[in-house]
Amino acid sequence: MINIENLSYVIDEKTVFNNVGLMIGDGEKIAVIGDNGAGKTTLLELISGERKADRGNVSVFGTIGYARQNEIFSGTVGGYFGERLVWEIDIALENAGLKTDINFDANLLSGGQKTRLAFARVISDKPDILLLDEPTNNLDDESMQRLISYLAAFNGTVIIASNDRYFINAFAHKILYIENGTITEYRGDYTAYKQA
Repeated sequence: MINIENLSYVIDEKTVFNNVGLMIGDGEKIAVIGDNGAGKTTLLELISGERKADRGNVSVFGTIGYARQNEIFSGTVGGYFGERLVWEIDIALENAGLKTDINFDANLLSGGQKTRLAFARVISDKPDILLLDEPTNNLDDESMQRLISYLAAFNGTVIIASNDRYFINAFAHKILYIENGTITEYRGDYTAYKQA
């Protein structure tokens, strides 16, 4: 569960969030949408603890796995997993649809492969809450379907920043729309949001 109370946050004199309140229950599948620069990534960073609120509280109950949009890679694919055993890495890579040698230079992977590697690393931690920032970037159709299937089977909470309508319709049960420092909740997928 995630409880956000009276959240305010300012970046470079721009109010990103102004006195926002939000409750996210266990097992919810949520898409965060809004214009570029509205605060989608900032919300994920506040939930993950990478940023601290200027005012208010963000309380998270459970472990978090956060796959960032522009992950920095160095070293080998296997080295990116830290102390994980080889078989654990292999399972995570298979679940993410990434076929590569664990000794391969991670920085030489394609954009889509890097997206899948970031996802594989996150799911290898078995978190209660998944935070994914634009996870469909550079993914082909097969990888997209694999991601959708994984999210459907995942028992924890999923919060994804994305503007991919097809992807949102395939997994989301709730939409959080960010605009002018506020967050508005809509029940249902992207189509339901547009109708509302």
